Amino acid sequence: MEYKKNKIIAVDVFIDKRKSRIFVGRLSRKKQKNEALAEYKFEYDDKYLYSRYPVSIGHELPLTQKVFFSSELFESFEDRIPSKDNPAYAEYCMKFGIASEEKD
Repeated sequence: MEYKKNKIIAVDVFIDKRKSRIFVGRLSRKKQKNEALAEYKFEYDDKYLYSRYPVSIGHELPLTQKVFFSSELFESFEDRIPSKDNPAYAEYCMKFGIASEEKD
């Protein structure tokens, strides 16, 4: 199977509950002129941030502020990327339309 390379500029983040799916915020990355450098940004959605019982995405993304910047992918998101050593990695990539050889 051949994959088309699409430029992903942001990822919407949701929390799945029993009967609903709630939009939490958006994770984006801006590449600098030097391709090795990038700046990550996570921004909580206002509706979620000011909802009755919001939950932070991770310890480095507390609900005390709305927008966060980092030169590295936030740890809470890094932990959600499956390992290439996982036997199901290729299947996972195929499910989401990502080439298993993708480095980024």
